[in-house]
Amino acid sequence: MNLTNENTILWESGERIEFKRGQFDAWQVWIHPDNRPPRDVDYFSEILSLASSYLSNSDKYNIFVEVYEKTNSKPDISVIALIKELCGKKFKLEERLKAEILYATLYFTMIAEENRKFTKLGKLIKRLGVHQILIENQSVSYAANFSKGMRWTEIRDECKARGF
Repeated sequence: MNLTNENTILWESGERIEFKRGQFDAWQVWIHPDNRPPRDVDYFSEILSLASSYLSNSDKYNIFVEVYEKTNSKPDISVIALIKELCGKKFKLEERLKAEILYATLYFTMIAEENRKFTKLGKLIKRLGVHQILIENQSVSYAANFSKGMRWTEIRDECKARGF
């Protein structure tokens, strides 16, 4: 896994995550070879099923939080290295690539949230969804749709109530 430039992560296997110009800004995340932007339900489902036979949901959440804490508005090669290191320690070889791609996708989506024009919540919205799935055992659909129609202050209060 390499950050080939500030906008693209490329794996030796050919998978790629990158920022492209979207409808509103230059921070739309795309995954390849699927050639489409990922949706919340996609990566929420994947994180739930990943390593379910030997890795607890709280372990998966703790990996996410380590990446979350290092995320800001700019892609950083050290965070890519952290993802690779954490996945290397926690995931068996057969799931490691899938885990790296998943956490890198979440990382890029958090960067995109941080760069969203007029954002008041930034990456916090992703943490809420991942927390709901992995810690609260909510459904993927519930977490992906929970904040729709809510004011940002209500979402912020939901996050504060959960301790973040």
